[in-house]
Amino acid sequence: LASGWAHIVVPIVLSSALAALTVIFLANIKRRRGNIISLLGLLLISLIISSICLLKNVGSLPANIVLCAISAALLISSALACGRALPTEIKKYFHRR
Repeated sequence: LASGWAHIVVPIVLSSALAALTVIFLANIKRRRGNIISLLGLLLISLIISSICLLKNVGSLPANIVLCAISAALLISSALACGRALPTEIKKYFHRR
């Protein structure tokens, strides 16, 4: 990590992984609706981390900008795709026994 290559590679790999997970989720949204909270949590964590890296000027600026944009876009699109069922899924997720 000291050589600095990880600051460029990690955001690129994370961006592609987030995009792949979202495509898998959106391809069969009826069966995967129970996993929306996990996906939204991962997207939210990615957005927060990339925003902090942008503010602190850590790593590659273009890669962090792309990661931040992809995270925000996928977070919004996933929440909109779930629609009115999102509050119900949130309640079911947090009220499990």
